[in-house]
Amino acid sequence: MDNEIDKVENKLKASLQMCNLNRKDGDDFAEFEATLAKIDSILNNKGPLEDDSQADNGAGGEPKQKIDFDKLDVDKVHLKVRQNRTVINKKPTEEDNKTQPKVLDQQSFMDQVERDANDRAEARAKSEYEAELERAQGNEAFRNEKYEKAIIHYEKAIIKVKNSAITYNNRALCYIKLCNYKRALKDCQHVLENLQETNLRAWLYQANAYKHLNQVDKFEESVAKAREHNPNQLAYIDKYIKQLDDEVLSAFKKLHRTRQYVFQGDVHALAAGRLKINESFLQNRSETSEDEIQKMIKLAQDVDLELRTNVIQALKKENDVYELRITPETTRLDNVVFNPDAVIEKPRRRRGEKNTEGCCGGAAMAALESEVQNRNK
Repeated sequence: MDNEIDKVENKLKASLQMCNLNRKDGDDFAEFEATLAKIDSILNNKGPLEDDSQADNGAGGEPKQKIDFDKLDVDKVHLKVRQNRTVINKKPTEEDNKTQPKVLDQQSFMDQVERDANDRAEARAKSEYEAELERAQGNEAFRNEKYEKAIIHYEKAIIKVKNSAITYNNRALCYIKLCNYKRALKDCQHVLENLQETNLRAWLYQANAYKHLNQVDKFEESVAKAREHNPNQLAYIDKYIKQLDDEVLSAFKKLHRTRQYVFQGDVHALAAGRLKINESFLQNRSETSEDEIQKMIKLAQDVDLELRTNVIQALKKENDVYELRITPETTRLDNVVFNPDAVIEKPRRRRGEKNTEGCCGGAAMAALESEVQNRNK
């Protein structure tokens, strides 16, 4: 076979020389004709040519042998399976199929996000509606002076919506009405520190609580902050502070005037025992000094607090009279001495004599009545 190809190449070169072609062109043309001869040989199944023989050799470099299928022993045949790994455009739709699920997943994710947002918005609207109902019931109870009931409704509203400054302010005002000033301060401070620093009602209610606690510096600081954060409401702030001062003084005068007569005309009235109060507290009825008045107010508040925190039981006695017992461990204040063994009766005062004993009225009596009612249930 190789001899035949060489003969063909030699003949071609001789023919080219006769055509007066230069050597380079002749070599290129001869190479081209040789390539055609190789292709023709492959197509005519004449076996591999020289350049292809090495490519089709086995692993040991030896040329393959033709198989005579008539003499083939099937028991000694070893088959080798070759895999066609050509993937060029074999299945042009496979890539599209791979990317399609990704597009669907992204769309599904966006749909889920939208559904979650809608669900959250719906839940929020429902909570706000329920909170508004509870707040409305609390407002109604407040107007009827049922402050404990109002607090319960406001607490339920806060559970539904935890970031409502209005609800916290309403509850703080209820605590102020119940003389629970420290608890009112917590609600006001929560609004100012966590919800709305400029909230006017929170600053004023905080000032109110500090005023009743006789913490003058913090009261003035709260008023100054209210003015600083609400410069357009200065007239309203001044009006509120004046009204607050009038209420505090009026409450003190009422307490001072009725302290000795809280049982008069009411056999069901309650008391926490007689309070033996400092002589100066009773004798200085015409005191006009602001400092002295504040001291008296502070003393009255201490008495009220002592009554609230130290009651341990209430026993009904004959003739619809109640006896309230005070814990003996904490029966002394700076200016107040309790008499835990006093018999509850309507205080009497003879003409011309000064009665140095009495009890706290107003808020203290309301708290004591509530305590007895709860124990009798």
